[in-house]
Amino acid sequence: MYLDKNTPLIAREIVFRYTKIQWAAGVGWPTYFEPCPRNDKWGKDYSTKNNHHSLIWDMGGKIFQICDMIGIIRADKATQVKVLVNDDEYGDNTGSFELEILSYKQN
Repeated sequence: MYLDKNTPLIAREIVFRYTKIQWAAGVGWPTYFEPCPRNDKWGKDYSTKNNHHSLIWDMGGKIFQICDMIGIIRADKATQVKVLVNDDEYGDNTGSFELEILSYKQN
């Protein structure tokens, strides 16, 4: 996640709002309208998190799975923030969502 094209977002705490989810994991998969549409655990990089979860946070050396549309994430240390989906093949994903960072703290 970047503040602009050259400046990564470094944070220890983030308050966010997640809206307008319309995402599909690929051909033959349904279009999802919520962040945690399934309860089974599976995925290429995040196998302990919900399959097809569309909002995985990688921050402070920890992986967070947040199923709420608005929330706060707190890590032990500030690092670059990454936001990903949990799928095994990213090249065939379609759709979009909006993620608004309402505030963040670096220390």
